[in-house]
Amino acid sequence: MSSEHNIMFCSLKYYNSSIKNILEIGTYDGINAFLLSEIFPNSLIDTYDLPDNSIEFSSIYNRSDISYLEKFIIDRNKILFKKKNIVFNQSNSMNLTFVNNKKYDLIWIDGAHSYPVIPIDIMNSLRLINKNGIILCDDIILKSNNYNQYSSKASIETLSILKKAGIIDYTLFYKRLSVEHNSIPNNRKFVAYITKI
Repeated sequence: MSSEHNIMFCSLKYYNSSIKNILEIGTYDGINAFLLSEIFPNSLIDTYDLPDNSIEFSSIYNRSDISYLEKFIIDRNKILFKKKNIVFNQSNSMNLTFVNNKKYDLIWIDGAHSYPVIPIDIMNSLRLINKNGIILCDDIILKSNNYNQYSSKASIETLSILKKAGIIDYTLFYKRLSVEHNSIPNNRKFVAYITKI
């Protein structure tokens, strides 16, 4: 399940060597935070995900099976705790509205992709990003009739409104380049490269 955002992270290292503070919204299995810690070894990565013991956490990504959930948590924690520059926060990302005023050079948004969470995550990211910082938002869907967690247009609708208001600019690039992911327009996903104006 590789994604072009991995290449973008590697490119950013050479484009902007001053990336020191990174925020990741949506830890999932910890692999992306680990990748960021390898690419930016002198940075500090704050990664946020839902608390392990929350109903929200166990009800998504087929984690309702207790044995799978326990293994998932153990495997994720092994990855996260290998690196000293990763700080894992078990907290709903919407709490960033109240608890975090730290500024970041790079923000990766990959939490919930539907209303009301994604607009809040995007707005919090705009508040927390340093001047000339970069925000990347995963799983942008342009064509969908659904508003569920996995196929919502909430991200692109939020970004479009912010761009029309003159608050941001953004560019989309394919999340994956394979034919199987891009041959059917409704199945295409993008990553947004977002900058504050």
